[in-house]
Amino acid sequence: MGTGMHGKAVSAALVVILSLTQLAIPLLVILTPAEAQGFLYPFSISSEKTAADVDPGGVTIYEIIVKNDGYLPEIQRNNISISGSSVVGWSVVISPQELNLDAGESAVVDVLIYAPANAPAGMSVLHEVTATSSMSSDAQTLSFNTTVRQVYGLEISSNRTSATGKAGEIVRYEISVSNRGNGNDVVELNLSGEPEWQSVISPTGILLKAGEMKKAELQVTIPADQTDVASKEITIRATSAGGRSYNLTVSVFAYAAPVPDDGSDDADDGQDSDTETEPQYTIIALGVLASLIILTLALILLLKGRKKADIELKCDEATHVTTPGSGTVYILEVKNKSRRRETVRIGVSTPPAGWNARVDEEEVILASGESHVVKLHVDSPKNAGDGSSCRVTVNAILASNLRRREVVTHTVIKERKPGLRIAAITNDPQYPIPKDGVHTKVRVESSDNQDTTTTIKLFVDGELKGSKRIVVPAWGTAEAKFLWLCFRHNPELKVRLE
Repeated sequence: MGTGMHGKAVSAALVVILSLTQLAIPLLVILTPAEAQGFLYPFSISSEKTAADVDPGGVTIYEIIVKNDGYLPEIQRNNISISGSSVVGWSVVISPQELNLDAGESAVVDVLIYAPANAPAGMSVLHEVTATSSMSSDAQTLSFNTTVRQVYGLEISSNRTSATGKAGEIVRYEISVSNRGNGNDVVELNLSGEPEWQSVISPTGILLKAGEMKKAELQVTIPADQTDVASKEITIRATSAGGRSYNLTVSVFAYAAPVPDDGSDDADDGQDSDTETEPQYTIIALGVLASLIILTLALILLLKGRKKADIELKCDEATHVTTPGSGTVYILEVKNKSRRRETVRIGVSTPPAGWNARVDEEEVILASGESHVVKLHVDSPKNAGDGSSCRVTVNAILASNLRRREVVTHTVIKERKPGLRIAAITNDPQYPIPKDGVHTKVRVESSDNQDTTTTIKLFVDGELKGSKRIVVPAWGTAEAKFLWLCFRHNPELKVRLE
């Protein structure tokens, strides 16, 4: 009925008679067919937020309010479709894409914009979202500006984790620092604490582009008066401009310094010097040989002990179930099974796009036999589908010998089904007849322990008459009201929750 009538009304031009209420003077306005359709089916779109920041591989959500600005129920019902522009590498998801709004009714449309995982810091893109009326072909557009945040990340390593030198020697390590973030970073290098042996790292400041790697040198001077076999640990700390620090620990093993000869027995009275010198040198040679044997055995024992050094990594439960947009925490236990204090570094594999995984501690120092609990946090994306999953590998690496232990966690998405039910549906009038304007009230009841957002759709004789989005409080109720025009006796009403 509505389509035929409207088509005739706007065949070539539409004459609209408007009455100015204060002057009571008739006003004649002539509109083109397109303008007439826009006049008969007015609508508007708006958004409180038109700009946002997003992490690489992350998502940001804009909310658009679409409103039917008409004032005649049923007669000015409008079908509106929502679409978005595309940018290479970026994804746009719009929900819902189709709206059927009665006069005065409004709805919320979610626009989800996903940034590429390799997006550089500061990258800014403009997306346009257009709402188009199928009744009038009128279109309105909003622009959204999304900027990629800078994410900081470093990796620090050495060409070797342990080295051996003699008393008085300088032991050198080549330190590599890589920028794993998405923007330029200024890295500060320093030594943690006050090393007992003289240690210098150079340079102390490095400028790195995204993905770039540069090298520094660590010099450790073994004291010249070192008289026994010893080992020391030196910890290098790399601090990102973002404030996060990353540590690397290396070990230095020292030989003992030779005992100086004071020459007191070199000459007596000049008699029998040749006879006394040979046994003396023999004894010194035997002493040096014995010292070397003892030193070699000590080093073998030290290195053997380091090779035997081991750790244990356990997880309380390797599989967790969570909901879209939520997180879960895994309890990990790392244990030092060595006979000495050890430094253990902990890292995680890169999760799938949209997921996030992190540990609350990236390095722990454990005494012999000591255990420590580390928490792994895994967060799921808001748009994760039911049954989707994420595998994250957690690595624990022993600093002294690079022995590695790992566990694999498996996080599975299970969509949460809200405990909602339709408690009552009432009509006014209760028994409508054709041409009646009917007010329908739908009451929804929640048995959930948290607030739930849902969409109520009203169908009359199979035709969608209205859609309302409501928030149902925990353990409470909420109502939605609809106004529609009845066309036959005893129409069939259906209500659907989405």
